[in-house]
Amino acid sequence: MKNTPALAKKAALTVAAGALALSMGALAGCASSNNADAQRIAQLEREIEELKSQGSGESSSSGSSSNTPGSNDSAANDAAANGGSSSSSDGSANSSNTGTSGIQITDATAQDFSARADALIAEADAAQVGADRTATIATYLDFDQRFEALENEIDLYDDQREIEYKSGSLDWKGYRAIEAQLDYIENRLDHAKDSLELRFGIDD
Repeated sequence: MKNTPALAKKAALTVAAGALALSMGALAGCASSNNADAQRIAQLEREIEELKSQGSGESSSSGSSSNTPGSNDSAANDAAANGGSSSSSDGSANSSNTGTSGIQITDATAQDFSARADALIAEADAAQVGADRTATIATYLDFDQRFEALENEIDLYDDQREIEYKSGSLDWKGYRAIEAQLDYIENRLDHAKDSLELRFGIDD
């Protein structure tokens, strides 16, 4: 019985040694695992960089193409807005009367209105403000009446086309195309009239 403390002490030392061995093994396993993880992360980073470089090369080559998606759709939408008229292969419009906004005047009557509007606008832009205030006002009123008369003709023609659409002799697409052309001409007339009013100092 006197050897019991010694045996207990020896057993405790054995347990401690075993625990120390297990701890060392675990630490070694963790170090090994961490090393493997670090290698795997480095490999993944290299693969990501390779994919990025490949992706940037592909986007650069696709971006340099002149035939980008949507370009044909845009051309088709422009043609529809202009009454279905298209451009020839050399890029020139089929209609000889094309505004800066891209509206093509294809209707014969609208073309006549557009030519008359061009002449009136050019004349109004060239008008000079005189020293005589009475003469200046008279000149402005003359132009104002001429602008108004042409706009009334355009409105009347628009009303006639609307009647044709409602009666079924003109389809919706054709009516909308003509209306867009007439609106474009009237907007130009309104802008020119406002400019004349400003230059002549008329507070309308």
